[in-house]
Amino acid sequence: MFERPPNAPQKAAPLDHAAELAHWVILLLGWLWLGEKGTLVAWPWVNGVLLVALWWAVRVVCRGRAWVLKAPPKVLGLLGLLTASGLGCLGRLNDPLAAQGLLLCLAGVWGLWCAMVETRSPSSAFQMGGFAWHPLLAAVLVGFFKEAPVPMVLCAAVGLYGRDRASVQRPVLCRGTRAGFSGILASSAMGLMMGGLCFGHAWCASAGWSLQQMIVAHLALMAGLPAVLACLQRWLQFSLHPASAKNALDVSLPLQALGALMLWGDSFASVALAMLLPSLTWAVHCVRPRPPGPHNSAPAPGVKTLLALLLGPVLLLAVGAASVVHGPLAMRMALAFLGVLAGFQWLIFTWFKQAPLAANPQMAPQ
Repeated sequence: MFERPPNAPQKAAPLDHAAELAHWVILLLGWLWLGEKGTLVAWPWVNGVLLVALWWAVRVVCRGRAWVLKAPPKVLGLLGLLTASGLGCLGRLNDPLAAQGLLLCLAGVWGLWCAMVETRSPSSAFQMGGFAWHPLLAAVLVGFFKEAPVPMVLCAAVGLYGRDRASVQRPVLCRGTRAGFSGILASSAMGLMMGGLCFGHAWCASAGWSLQQMIVAHLALMAGLPAVLACLQRWLQFSLHPASAKNALDVSLPLQALGALMLWGDSFASVALAMLLPSLTWAVHCVRPRPPGPHNSAPAPGVKTLLALLLGPVLLLAVGAASVVHGPLAMRMALAFLGVLAGFQWLIFTWFKQAPLAANPQMAPQ
């Protein structure tokens, strides 16, 4: 997603709020609806995660591209209408092969639409001031109306097209291209948990939760936790200046590494922490301060896209294929792998931060 120029007004217009709500609706609905349909269609491999992985991969590859930013607003509106039309036509197909083909096309179009929205959004819910209610309300709408997605998608298409056409200032800098390796790890862990919901999360099932309770829990972790954290951040008056962006790494990386350790516990507390800690990493990533200008520690755009692709949709496909034989152990191993990477990055980040102090003891705080 892109940021407004530094001199842009902080107060968002009503249309911006409506478009941000629509953005969260199509994002959450993509995880849940495509995951559910991938399971029901019953592809003979990857355990039903193919649709979500394809949708996720298209988002990663197309997000931040120059041609996506320069496309006219009618392209954004057309993609929304195509997505809604595909959702509406699916129930009229009786041929399983035709339904599979339509779902694959729908996942690609939906992913491109989400990529365009993320690329062309001039602001986010966590930078509009006040309480970030957009993801919370979107989670409620998706939770209640997931079985009737066409009206929601149509409303989202209209709102997003209207905001894009009315926007007089084009975004000038993509936040995604400045997100470091920690942001990729946080997004990948959250994506694996959301994508893995489609074939049933054994941890939640072992606790006696129903499918609806599992969906509510995952929506709360992905959409509710960042909103609550942003509210606490403002209420407790945490530092929001750009220099505090580095402090987010001190918090997010150990959380994800510790979450990997909790994966191997058998108690309900271990299960809860194994889901909560990576989700907190995702929440910190969402609400972290974003300094104006390039982020020197971020990988190059091409490298970042490749890493996000490998650690996101490709890893989800591997988990889906391995879970056919190894069951929930496949998801545990994938999240543990991301946690180990986070731990190594935290050690490297801490070492580089302490190196100048060791070279010049006068720089240490008194």
